[in-house]
Amino acid sequence: MADFVAVLKNAFEKHGDETPEKRARIYNSVRAMLAKKLAEYSPPLAPEAIDKQKRSLDDAIAGVERDYVK
Repeated sequence: MADFVAVLKNAFEKHGDETPEKRARIYNSVRAMLAKKLAEYSPPLAPEAIDKQKRSLDDAIAGVERDYVK
């Protein structure tokens, strides 16, 4: 599906990323967008495919956050 790291970095460039709170809001927004997009598939995606995409996003978020902790 999407390169979630690139999606997150683009959102940071657009909205700024200077605080953990702002990054958390962006993460929640991207999670909501992903859930909406996945729900729109016709025919519906299998639950396993949805879970895989959500895990991929969570992994991307964890990786981006590791970069900020350094």
